[in-house]
Amino acid sequence: MKFKKGDTVIYPQHGACKVIAIRKEDPLSTGKAQDYLILEAVIGEMRLMVPMAKVDDVGVRPPVSPDELEDLVAVLAKADPRVPSNWSRRFKNHQEKLKSGDVYQVAEVVRNLASRNRDASLSAAERTMYERARVNLISEIAPALKVTPEEAEAYLRQHAMPVVLKADGLAAGKGVLICDTTQEALESLALFWTEQKFGEAGAKVLVEEFLEGIECSVFALCDGKDYVLLPPAKDYKRVGEGDTGLNTGGMGAVSPPPFATPQLMRRIEESIVRPTLQGLQSEGVDYRGFLFVGLMKVGDEPMVIEYNVRMGDPETEAVMPRLQSDLLELLVAAASGKLSGMELRVDPRFAVTTVVCSGGYPGELRLGYPMTGLTGRDYAEDERLFHAGTKREGADCVNRGGRVVAATVLAADLKEAARRSLALAQEIRFEGAFCRRDLGQDL
Repeated sequence: MKFKKGDTVIYPQHGACKVIAIRKEDPLSTGKAQDYLILEAVIGEMRLMVPMAKVDDVGVRPPVSPDELEDLVAVLAKADPRVPSNWSRRFKNHQEKLKSGDVYQVAEVVRNLASRNRDASLSAAERTMYERARVNLISEIAPALKVTPEEAEAYLRQHAMPVVLKADGLAAGKGVLICDTTQEALESLALFWTEQKFGEAGAKVLVEEFLEGIECSVFALCDGKDYVLLPPAKDYKRVGEGDTGLNTGGMGAVSPPPFATPQLMRRIEESIVRPTLQGLQSEGVDYRGFLFVGLMKVGDEPMVIEYNVRMGDPETEAVMPRLQSDLLELLVAAASGKLSGMELRVDPRFAVTTVVCSGGYPGELRLGYPMTGLTGRDYAEDERLFHAGTKREGADCVNRGGRVVAATVLAADLKEAARRSLALAQEIRFEGAFCRRDLGQDL
């Protein structure tokens, strides 16, 4: 079968692909060159290059049947089944693109939905509808993308750097690798698939655009209808000072980060927190508890990196000491749907938390060493020690985890809080103990 540049073809691992070029190659040195296709698959925002596809392995996509088209349109209709006539009229153009059966056209639909979701002229409910359609559509087409290690490497070689590789499963906060160079990205990919460093959590790897900015964690306590915002925080994920080295569960935190101005927090609340909760409610989710939103402030724009349904660690150790309201009353109100009208009282001082870690963290840990500095003096009202990875063995307290103790200090001045938090952490001694000494210096 003859193909030409620009044809849409079917490749077994990726579904619909675009032919980028055609080359004659003789990879096995048989003396007889064959036609190979260079293909590009597009799924949502992701582009994947297939450098050498055998012509015999490539097929032509059959026309989309009416039943297939109906299924695809139904995916979009999941966004708001209450207004099917309005939906059909609004997305007639989308239906035509889907009908083409071209993955590029489908990707264009996905991008369009994403842009509409960010359209400030739309109501929060409308933006939520578009986002649900985008997620539903991606969930339908993503299973067609099955990437081999060789193809993943080829994709990383042409990707702009830095790039982020993320374990799709739960990896205790350590499954995110930021790669500055292509070689580092390839070595990191091997950690997931060859060395299986993250086990089943790393069986599927997400490749994400690297965002240059500053991180912020925002927490909302929800009762199914209403919510209260807790103080924000910034945590420090990299193990090394100056934000270098491997990602960890968190080396420390600051609350509040000075850049989290009232104006920025209002924007986060209006554009992220409220639409998120409205989206949950529109799907019939009676969500009660903590909602964690991990953000990146890129320029003046807050961008969501992750959601979770808990408080964060070590952010909790910096946030909770600033909470002057009765936590138990807040939790009872959240559980019983009575948060409306409740006001949060917050200590205006800064809180800085420094985490003391075991030698080798976040890699192979050196554990079981007797600890000193946990007793022998009275702690001030503005000092806290939180045990995380400690164990009593006879008369000793020994280190039994990667992150061992969190030392929190409150002060009116951020630099003073950071200085005293570090001093408190350095009182905790055991073989191999270490902590970051630069928390808050970037703020």
